[in-house]
Amino acid sequence: MLPVLALGARPGHVVLDMCASPGSKTTQIAEHLGDSGPVLANEIVNSRVNMLVTNVQRHSSRSMAVIHHDGRHLPRVPESGFDRILVDAPCTGSGTTRKNPDVWGRWLPSGGRSLHDLQVALLSKASRC
Repeated sequence: MLPVLALGARPGHVVLDMCASPGSKTTQIAEHLGDSGPVLANEIVNSRVNMLVTNVQRHSSRSMAVIHHDGRHLPRVPESGFDRILVDAPCTGSGTTRKNPDVWGRWLPSGGRSLHDLQVALLSKASRC
């Protein structure tokens, strides 16, 4: 996946996937690092945490851990912080209209505006981790 390649994580890096479920990018990062650096997968939504845990366990990497926090309010991290942070923030899904035409029926301008503050808050927190 392109986001993982663009992340530029290298072996030995400590990586946070801030909005991780269902876990495909998380597991791709771990594969790329070859178990040489920890990958922390965070998810706020209860029902999606279970899916994330299942996918991480299926991968059988010892370098991944799952946490369940609101990404805007992650607890303090060690002073060294993270080498890379992936933020695939919640969005309207409007970019998927070619494969999911039903998205247009539910789309409203207010949908994007309502997510803006959340996206900015997640990116702001990531910049301080």
